[in-house]
Amino acid sequence: MKKTQVPQKEVVIRPLHEIAKDILEHWKPVSKFAEQHVAAMKTLDKLSDIYVAEDGRGIVLGFLVNAGSWKGEDARRIKAELNMMLKLPEYSFFKSWENVIKNL
Repeated sequence: MKKTQVPQKEVVIRPLHEIAKDILEHWKPVSKFAEQHVAAMKTLDKLSDIYVAEDGRGIVLGFLVNAGSWKGEDARRIKAELNMMLKLPEYSFFKSWENVIKNL
């Protein structure tokens, strides 16, 4: 059996503050349960960045948990993008916490 290689797509990762701007543009009004997470995302670039005492990963997870009422094409696209970011190896849980420990 011959193995075939599938060409890899290049993944473009937008900064979290850009995604937050996109959320605010397409979700009006933002749920009161998700708005604090969007506000925090506006100050971050990547999942390993720290906002107060939480890393970007926790903020994104909190947003996803609290954005269940947001429906539609834009909601699906943005939530899929955030979920994809959470699954990338360079954004792994342990990699995020390495930065937290370094900054103590």
